[in-house]
Amino acid sequence: MVIPEHNFFMAMYSNDMAVVSIKQAADGKRVAKLSGQLGCATQAGTGAITVGSREAAEPAFFEIEAVDGGPGGGAAGDSFAFTVYFDPAQAPTNHAIFGPKATFTGEMVAGEVTIDAPVTLPLV
Repeated sequence: MVIPEHNFFMAMYSNDMAVVSIKQAADGKRVAKLSGQLGCATQAGTGAITVGSREAAEPAFFEIEAVDGGPGGGAAGDSFAFTVYFDPAQAPTNHAIFGPKATFTGEMVAGEVTIDAPVTLPLV
């Protein structure tokens, strides 16, 4: 189904996120993986029918993979993939629209991904 212009709203908010790993890829780019929980408010409309809400957030788990290609943002190879897992019982609206697993990504036209070298702390 095609959703007309100005008839889709989505906001994701997270207060629970953790760094899973920071690694250097074979091509020299740094890759960070994060995971956590979020609340996702989604509203979509087609003609006279509107589903979801801009205020009622449904819970979901997520994973993010961010790539730092160096200074220069997307042109240097910075990228991201934001994968969200929607349970049909806990997130019925988002599950109906996106299915159980949706990955959000795109071309970076502004901004910069910066991943610092991991800090190693001594075991105490």
